[in-house]
Amino acid sequence: MIEDAVAQYQREKFWREVEASVERLRADPVAWKDYKAEIALLEGGSMDGLADGESYSSIDDVTEIRRGRKRAERGG
Repeated sequence: MIEDAVAQYQREKFWREVEASVERLRADPVAWKDYKAEIALLEGGSMDGLADGESYSSIDDVTEIRRGRKRAERGG
């Protein structure tokens, strides 16, 4: 039980830090533009044929991922 609680705490802490990092990055327009350009460059490397679209790394997406993981951990 303690191991589960520690693991859950570590996951939650990790995602809080991810959210804070993305928020800081988005608050700096130059850094955000550079980040988006780098992501576009890396995404092009897969040559997967998917149309260019919005990156899936927004804070809203991270939040939604966390919600889904929490629901899964609760069994729902």
